[in-house]
Order: sequence, then structure tokens, then C-alpha cells
Amino acid sequence: MLLDDTGATRWRERIPTPPDDYRAALAAIGGLVEQARTAAGSAISVGIGTPARGAPTAR
Repeated sequence: MLLDDTGATRWRERIPTPPDDYRAALAAIGGLVEQARTAAGSAISVGIGTPARGAPTAR
């Protein structure tokens, strides 16, 4: 989501998170950042929110 200075939404896109593929997830995030930058027409600051996953069980 790209917000303007007043907090209004200027651009929004959602995509499914690639399951169990870290590199694909990073590529998806990078693609969204590039789309947001293009929509903004200039450099942007980025914040990322993601649902938490449970910690792996220690053995």
C-alpha cells in the first residue's frame, strides 16, 4: 500500500505469499516495492508487515 502525506491510499496491491520458498517470497516483495516506487514516481520508504510463524521446535 502506498500512502500520501495525508494517509490516503494512492496505490494498493496484494499477492499470495509463495509458500515455503524464501527466495520466491523475497522476489515477490521486491516486485511489490518496485511497483509502489513506480506508482509514487520517486524513491519511497518501505515498511513490511507479515504474519508471525511459530518458532521451529528445538531438538
